Amino acid sequence: MKIIVSNKLEILARSLADELNEPLSSPFACETIIIQSTGMQKWLSLELARHHGICSNYDFPFPNAFIDDVFKAFIADYQPNLSYNVDVLTWKVMEILPRLMGEEDCQPVQNYLGNNYDQLKLFGLARKIAATFDQYLIFRPEMILAWEEGEISSPQEKWQALLWQKISADQGGMHKARLRQLFSRMAENKLPSQDALPERISIFGISYLPPYHLDVFDRLSRHIPVNIYYLNPSREFWADIKSGREIDSTLQKFPRNAGDFGEDLLHLESGNRLLASLGSVGRDFFRQVSALSTEYEELFEEPQQTSLLSAIQADIYQLCDRGKEEKPRTEIEADDESIQIHSCHAPLREVENLHNTLLKLLEKDSALLCKDILVMTPDIEAYAPYIEAVFESRVPKIPYSIADRRSFTGNTLAGGFFNLLDLAAGRFTAGEVLSLLENEAISEKFGITGSARELIRHWVAAVNIKWGVNEKHRLEFGLPEFSQNTWQSGINSMLAGLALDG
Repeated sequence: MKIIVSNKLEILARSLADELNEPLSSPFACETIIIQSTGMQKWLSLELARHHGICSNYDFPFPNAFIDDVFKAFIADYQPNLSYNVDVLTWKVMEILPRLMGEEDCQPVQNYLGNNYDQLKLFGLARKIAATFDQYLIFRPEMILAWEEGEISSPQEKWQALLWQKISADQGGMHKARLRQLFSRMAENKLPSQDALPERISIFGISYLPPYHLDVFDRLSRHIPVNIYYLNPSREFWADIKSGREIDSTLQKFPRNAGDFGEDLLHLESGNRLLASLGSVGRDFFRQVSALSTEYEELFEEPQQTSLLSAIQADIYQLCDRGKEEKPRTEIEADDESIQIHSCHAPLREVENLHNTLLKLLEKDSALLCKDILVMTPDIEAYAPYIEAVFESRVPKIPYSIADRRSFTGNTLAGGFFNLLDLAAGRFTAGEVLSLLENEAISEKFGITGSARELIRHWVAAVNIKWGVNEKHRLEFGLPEFSQNTWQSGINSMLAGLALDG
């Protein structure tokens, strides 16, 4: 296995393009590039097309899907076992838990549920347990296998081990922990058929992989070339840096009279405070990657400190902290706008502000193209309706596409149905309700045109509707029983205005 590391994604893409210049054995063979999101797939496809003139005959699987293919190649009669996914496990846990209530080891669960628990509380607990077991299969496979052998390392594990033993006895088959164990044995001796696996694989731009996946790829690299294109923001070793909170937590474990026990003696370093506080997941992955016995190729490029953003990137790259170290300050131009913070009161206003900001940037820099702009959000599904509403209606229009949406979002009817379910379970905000009007299936059903949507938006804003059906609905969220800014209050205001006009 080879790891190509850089602090710039563009450099990694260029390195991948150079590697792919080496042809496979057949011109019809497909290149396999493992990615983590469809957004990365689109960006990388454009980059490869820019380097090669075309991007064709590439397969972009996600890690889990590809690992399934690896297991099929090495394990005879392998079939994915859906009985261990979270949804199925939830109902299985919900079925088994009540039968274990009399067990002494299950007293913690009994204490939580109580004697007269309702099914909703049981379902909520079952869902949490199922999700935890699913994580155990990936991050603690050895513990799961030990439970199945009756080995329990701590008293806190007893009820979990008992529950898992019942589940595995009922479900049977191969779960992820068993599959990895079997694959590890098979990969040592078995050679897969020539057509079972691609000739080489490239893993590109993935910010984190569990040890489970890294182990599979490491063992696979003994049979075919595996290249990992790893984006690393710093050229320094940062696996041991600690955030301020982690340093404080460690120091609190030592008594105040412990003498000279301090950050220096305990080797507690934050390196760069921003990286230490926001990069904990990346730090863990860097630690895993650094522990691999493999070939490394470094393609770092030191940031030029020409703006506030590039100065911060340079500090992260050098793993330094200007607040603590005697480093010369970087002079920033008064009109520097490389980092901006916009505080908005609602998602709709955020997107409107985004549209205005992008227009200003495009007007200011004639060399800036729409293809150079990437907008990121933690939950694209929550913002997608607002993006569509604003970017479709504003003039001048900015070309856009939304990546990484759930599979049903291409189906307006299915999308509207799931949005209705989300609405019923949520706060019934004005933005959520108005976004439903943008759904073609819903607007066509009720004959709501574009002008009607704008009029409804005006009404909602005029009567100041924010969230909540009525005062009783707000009680469900633990708030006082008041109707101000609810839908019921807004509709009453509109009806009162209509009566006065009449």
